[in-house]
Amino acid sequence: MFQSKSKRFLCAVLTAAFIFAGCSSEKSVSKHSSDSSDISGSSDISDFPDDDALRDDTQLETNNTSVDSDKKSTKTAATTKATLTNVVTRENKPAKVSIDEYSYPFEISGFESVVSLPDFNDFLQELQDIVKKSDFSLAFAYKNTDTGAEINYNQYQDFMTCSTIKVPYVKSLLENDVNLEQTIKKWSSWTGDSGYTAGLVNGTEISTKELMKRAVSYSDNTAYYLLNSYYGYSQYNANQSRLSNNCYLGPSWIFTHCTAAEMLRNYMDVWEYINTGKHGSFLKEIMSSDDVDVNTQIRSALEPKYTVCEKYGSEFGSWGNENQFHDCAIVYAESPFVLVIFTNQVPETEQSSEIFKKLAVVFYKINAVINTKK
Repeated sequence: MFQSKSKRFLCAVLTAAFIFAGCSSEKSVSKHSSDSSDISGSSDISDFPDDDALRDDTQLETNNTSVDSDKKSTKTAATTKATLTNVVTRENKPAKVSIDEYSYPFEISGFESVVSLPDFNDFLQELQDIVKKSDFSLAFAYKNTDTGAEINYNQYQDFMTCSTIKVPYVKSLLENDVNLEQTIKKWSSWTGDSGYTAGLVNGTEISTKELMKRAVSYSDNTAYYLLNSYYGYSQYNANQSRLSNNCYLGPSWIFTHCTAAEMLRNYMDVWEYINTGKHGSFLKEIMSSDDVDVNTQIRSALEPKYTVCEKYGSEFGSWGNENQFHDCAIVYAESPFVLVIFTNQVPETEQSSEIFKKLAVVFYKINAVINTKK
């Protein structure tokens, strides 16, 4: 159920008291299990035919910073390409979608027309099969940016934001046009953090731009902590009010709780800023850079065919908190879409990454048959 503001306040205070680090448990080294099963019986994404309409978003501007960011994460997985079936529709015949005729555990809205109704129905059935086979708490929210079509499942269930919150927070600073060259003195480290910025000597000065890069690309909790301590959270909270969200930050916590529906609104807001904001290209760059901290989820399933801007979140089940493993992505498909997935799983293993890849693939296929022509 959707938590009230007072209940979330209590959760946030208790969480801060027990120091849920970041979920601060996002460590500098991930452990990957070898017992996960591969998706079989389909072809690699590289087999998809090229599309002239595909955006070339791979050339991104270089991030020049005052502190050398050569500390790459050892957590970035050797990205195993997800296996996918080609989206070859059985017919190219636009058809109206009668939403009232569908009965699934997830909610469907905004689908007015698809290019192949039989394939659309098959993809929805595939999505239902994935949901039914999931033996852990799962929520997702999908939205096509051109048509507004949505598919939501458990979208009002409350989860920890973990580090997925860092992108909406950094976006709030960028839209306030903070001075990216402003240096911030490292005076403390986030509790439990030991790498990246936490490893620097106190008194080291780091540019705002570099701290943003570290917070988003490397999921650096101390970098995020220093930004929050220096700039505060008023613009971020104002954005939550504007978006009708209830996931606020406060003086005693920099991570909170939210729902997939709320995080979808946040990342749709990020999508808009990337397209129109002064520092949009920089935000896109740090969300899609090659040296991101973890790349085993949505992005690993859909690249290199598409550019994917992504931020994951993890909590390793410490201090009484449940395991959490999340991902939020903006996918630059021919018709772009935003996908938010929250789970209660042991994070950062090959097995726990599988659900993200499977959902990324099926949402790619659903998205591909939306009729975007007027």
